[in-house]
Amino acid sequence: MKQNSNNQTTPPASQPLFPNLEDSLAHIRTSMGNTFDLVIRSLMVHKTSAAVIYMDGLVDKISVQNFILEALMLEMPPKRESSHHLYLSINE
Repeated sequence: MKQNSNNQTTPPASQPLFPNLEDSLAHIRTSMGNTFDLVIRSLMVHKTSAAVIYMDGLVDKISVQNFILEALMLEMPPKRESSHHLYLSINE
């Protein structure tokens, strides 16, 4: 890891993000200038931390909800079951 002129740690050029999700999200926020229209939805998908990141006003929020977040919420059941299970918690 390198330190920039503001004494902040930055990921190496060959590694676009940090191994830790929270560090990566902090880096993205800082890189974007902590802009108010950057939306980060943190969530758990199959016991793995994840995030959906987008710019407010550049995407349709309803489409993000209907086609991305809801798709992540559906856990495909084992073949012997016929129903879907919700498996997602969203933290804003």
